[in-house]
Amino acid sequence: MLVFPTMASASGTQFAALPNSIRHPEVSAKSALPSQPGESVYFAISLQPRDPSGMQTLADQINDPWSPNYRQFLTPEQVGERFGPAQSDVDATVAYLTANGLTVSDVAKNRLTIMATGTAKQVSWAFKTNLGWVSRIDSNGVPGFYRTNLTALQLPAAIAGKVLSVDGLDTSIERRPLATTTQLNPTLFRACYNAASYGAGFYGQGVNIAIANWDGYRLNNIPYWTSTYGLPVPSGGAGSNIVVVKVGTGTTYGVGSPQGEGDLDLQAVLAAAPLATVYDYDDSTNDTAAPITTLSKISSDNLADIVTESYGWETSSSNTYYGSTWTSAHNIHVSLSLQGITYMAATGDDGTSAFPARGARYGYPDIDPEVLNVGGSIATVNSVTGVRSSEATWGLSGGYGGTGGFDPYDTAAHGFAFNVAPSYQTTYISSKTSKYNYRLLPDLASSAGGKNGLGSNNGTGWAYSIFYNTGSGSSYPPGTSIAIDGTSIASPATAGGLGAMMGQVFNGVTPNSSRSNVRFGRVQNYLYAIGTNSSIFYDITTGSSIGNLPGTSTAATPAAGWDYATGWGALNFGGLYNYIKSNGTIP
Repeated sequence: MLVFPTMASASGTQFAALPNSIRHPEVSAKSALPSQPGESVYFAISLQPRDPSGMQTLADQINDPWSPNYRQFLTPEQVGERFGPAQSDVDATVAYLTANGLTVSDVAKNRLTIMATGTAKQVSWAFKTNLGWVSRIDSNGVPGFYRTNLTALQLPAAIAGKVLSVDGLDTSIERRPLATTTQLNPTLFRACYNAASYGAGFYGQGVNIAIANWDGYRLNNIPYWTSTYGLPVPSGGAGSNIVVVKVGTGTTYGVGSPQGEGDLDLQAVLAAAPLATVYDYDDSTNDTAAPITTLSKISSDNLADIVTESYGWETSSSNTYYGSTWTSAHNIHVSLSLQGITYMAATGDDGTSAFPARGARYGYPDIDPEVLNVGGSIATVNSVTGVRSSEATWGLSGGYGGTGGFDPYDTAAHGFAFNVAPSYQTTYISSKTSKYNYRLLPDLASSAGGKNGLGSNNGTGWAYSIFYNTGSGSSYPPGTSIAIDGTSIASPATAGGLGAMMGQVFNGVTPNSSRSNVRFGRVQNYLYAIGTNSSIFYDITTGSSIGNLPGTSTAATPAAGWDYATGWGALNFGGLYNYIKSNGTIP
């Protein structure tokens, strides 16, 4: 890693500036309001893996059904021992932080991330910089401020060369839910996608499904959900199988000001896997170092078999790139793949326009090959039985549609070296990757819109409804049912269906201490290898284009096989289970 020329402090210690650590070079001390010396700053330092290419290679092998290393998953500690920075480098970084009055709250078990907190004065001194607040209009048109460092971050030269990114000092990254969300209820969803495991009595028992969440929610919605749709309830009562894991800073966990995303994700997972253990990684909206902190916590805990995320991350309204931050996140995702954890995410609701020419607005985590991407569709079913009638792309007549295509702007030149077509795509959809060598998406699709466009047809064309409330006396009292659209429900619903099916696949298997024997891992390798099997996917071949591929005049339209609008199509959960059992292979 290159660093700027070193400089000596009064104590004789040689310091070096971290490359690309000034994220807003247009901001000067004159144009910023100074931070208050006592304001609290929570941040994460991401360290370079010792052998990133070897780490990626082993992750590919472990998740390749034809590799001798297939399914030889590692624990987070083993990832750290084999690929993390040297323990001496971790210790030196921790020692430097604590010597400068900062509090180290956590060190990831894979050694890739260190979380710490301190006052603005302490942080400014430790990194030899000044922090300031800058006014802006955010992506929703709301005026506000973000904090940033006004000069390059500096660390002792012996440490600086080991650091990939420092996240949390700059607060300009915005998280954005990918939904606001024919309607399908849990019963109709399971019938539409042949969630046969549920009918066989497998409701997710023994499976751990995690939600990466940055929104408030209320667990008192769960009894309304389970009773309305007659879902099985654990012995401890409705919602007793939900474990809230606090991440980051702040005190707004689980309540806060919910926008519906937290409630949506929980209820969507429970629709198909009501007895799974659901870990809600509830990261406060005050956590400026997210999502690094959340991903790191999920990796270190090593509890989840499947993780679902329904967010996109906006990097900047200018041409500022955050390649080091997303490379840090990618390294943690590689660790998750090495651990056998399946991570899936919603692609978003903006068609191909999610990738504007100035750089991807919401391109992460979709552009990460370690992440299974779920796009949107419109499923039409019998309103009583759920028997499928048709499934089409979620079109753009309302200005929305499941996102697909690729991101040609966040490239290696901007620090996004991982945004290339992975082996499972170059092998099985080579006609696409030979033309566009980027991470192509989506991989799958699932019902996300009731009509062409978000809430179209005068607001009656919604895909689902959930229970949502903002407190007694509000316009949304407890037990309020609201209609929603969006890929934000497509991802957690698919996670629930996959989780219930995993429980049936591994029925009778006692999980080992690391759960490596009851996981699917980076399941997209397996899915691409069998992608043309009509008994496993509901191929979506009809519907509207979701827009032109970025930088081209080529429309992203549905077609037979893999396409930019819906990937391979929707999963037939029962068909996938039968394939696994009949072929004797496990993803």
